[in-house]
Amino acid sequence: MLVYAISVVYITYLAFRDAAISFETWTALIWVLTAFNSVHAMQKSFSRDAGYRHIYLYQLVAPQALMLGKLIYNILFNILVVGLTFLLVVFFIGLPEEADTDWGTIIYVLITGAAGFSAVLTFVAAVASRTGNNPGLMAILSFPLLLPLILTQVPLTLQCIDPQLLIDQGMLAVAPALTVLAATLGYLLFPYLWRD
Repeated sequence: MLVYAISVVYITYLAFRDAAISFETWTALIWVLTAFNSVHAMQKSFSRDAGYRHIYLYQLVAPQALMLGKLIYNILFNILVVGLTFLLVVFFIGLPEEADTDWGTIIYVLITGAAGFSAVLTFVAAVASRTGNNPGLMAILSFPLLLPLILTQVPLTLQCIDPQLLIDQGMLAVAPALTVLAATLGYLLFPYLWRD
């Protein structure tokens, strides 16, 4: 995953190395790379639990415990992936000129975004694994479910780096609320999926 994240950010750097990047372009790059790396990282969450391993886990643990364990692991792993992606973008591409970065808020936005992506993608990976691990299915199902989170995080990130914009304090509470909602729904619905 580390090599994958570095190579994706480096290819992006090669495309933008001589260009002056606007605040909007930089924000779009951060979240496109974050979404791409998150989907790739979460894609195999349940793929190894097929066949005999599924039967073994079915008898060994409660479905809620399995979902909670995978969710916690995926949130921590995705925070690491998103943090690494952000650091690589800052290292290779840098910040836009005249950026006035609110580091505390941008770290909060990245962590809540990573946790939200993990909550949604963990359940989507569980659905995809029960339908034969079709990678296309995960991409198709995840986009509409991630859209509310993306529509929250992108403007917040832009507000964190653009000195002419004020940070919308109300939006700062939306991302954790979406994360809790997605995690709760996944936790409640997973046992029905697990029994099939």
